[in-house]
Amino acid sequence: MALDHQGWNATPLTLKLSEVAAFRAFLAARQGSFGEAADQARQALTGLSDEQSVWHAVCLGVMGEAARQVGQVATARVCYQETLSLCEMTNNQSGKRVALLYLGEVCGAAGELRQAATFFRQVLEQADEDISDLGKALAGLAELSYEWNDLERAEEEARKALDLGRQLADESLEVRMTLLLARISHARGEIRQAQDLLTTLLACLYPARSSHLSRTIQLVQARLHQALDPLTELSRWLPPSPESEEHLPQLYRRQEALLKARWLLAQGNALEALTLLDPWEKETRDSGQLWCLLEIELLRSLAYHQLKHVSSTRSLLRHVISLAVPEGYTRLFLDEGEALLTLLRPLVSRIREKHLQSYLQHLLKLFAAQARKSSSAAPSRALLTEDLSLQELQVLRLLAEGYSRQDIAEMLVITINTVKTHLKNIYQKMHVNSRFGACERARQLDLL
Repeated sequence: MALDHQGWNATPLTLKLSEVAAFRAFLAARQGSFGEAADQARQALTGLSDEQSVWHAVCLGVMGEAARQVGQVATARVCYQETLSLCEMTNNQSGKRVALLYLGEVCGAAGELRQAATFFRQVLEQADEDISDLGKALAGLAELSYEWNDLERAEEEARKALDLGRQLADESLEVRMTLLLARISHARGEIRQAQDLLTTLLACLYPARSSHLSRTIQLVQARLHQALDPLTELSRWLPPSPESEEHLPQLYRRQEALLKARWLLAQGNALEALTLLDPWEKETRDSGQLWCLLEIELLRSLAYHQLKHVSSTRSLLRHVISLAVPEGYTRLFLDEGEALLTLLRPLVSRIREKHLQSYLQHLLKLFAAQARKSSSAAPSRALLTEDLSLQELQVLRLLAEGYSRQDIAEMLVITINTVKTHLKNIYQKMHVNSRFGACERARQLDLL
């Protein structure tokens, strides 16, 4: 009888302990301790019964989020798909929407933009009065609309999501959408508006409570300033993180690496940029993070171009374009600015596939439209020729002929730092922020 009694108590105890482990997993995930959360979730799953479907879904979702946080896209996707299937079997509608939201995020990271949009739209159709799910679905769609360069739709979706975030006092959603609105303003050439949004956002946060959100804002701020002045030291806009590097989330470490790589390329240090990018290229490729991988590959192509590795530059660019076309990537290219445009122009005549050629031609038109916006407020030719020094005019003309900063320094017998100073002055005087903008403006004013 004693053995039977012990056996009778063992089953409910195991189930109860599993529920406790599942609850601990949920709490740890809410606190951002994803490693601990995943361990607790795995432990809970070993003891949960089939009847405990809610806790099963919670544990699978926690494991999916833990995998997503470290970039394990394929693992996260499997967990979320299992969560979705379980919620559909048990008619758990709220759990189903959460699974769809996370599947949208994971598909976006995997580069499947159109599938991600489908998941987000399903949430919109099913959310009814759940404004939390509505806000997150709109946020996902707004970011996709931005990538597709549909700036009007992106702004509309972002503002709706921002309003919902304010109703919910969801600081994370508010920050996410305000950052997107700043990027939209920047893409339209509304530089002051973008900077004001970021400055106000940083001032409203409590750093002790929102250190990761503050870092997110600083990273976007640094990226937008870098687009205006690639030669500016990153430390001016991106102070050192209070956390040690090993404790920083992977996303932040990768974004900081890409910022530094762009700065190195602006300095002409292509080899150092490649050394920095190579491990991230491997990690994103191995983990299936295609969206990030394409961004890294574009930077690597710029580095190969600086090193005059023509074949590697062309093959890498062609590969990126072939992957980008089916999903409609656009801002991926436009946000890299004139440096990338220099590589894309000659590629049109070298690509035989009609659909790739048409896509490239479409991108070139968008680049030209972007340049016109950035130079619309530029001064007159008379004013410019008075302001530009003789050597600045020489630098501008050599720049327009396609020479690198190092080439210009050698031809004018000046240092590379002097060339950088001249370029900075030229950009300021011409009210542009890139080589392409300066050259286009110079052609319009017949300075070349």
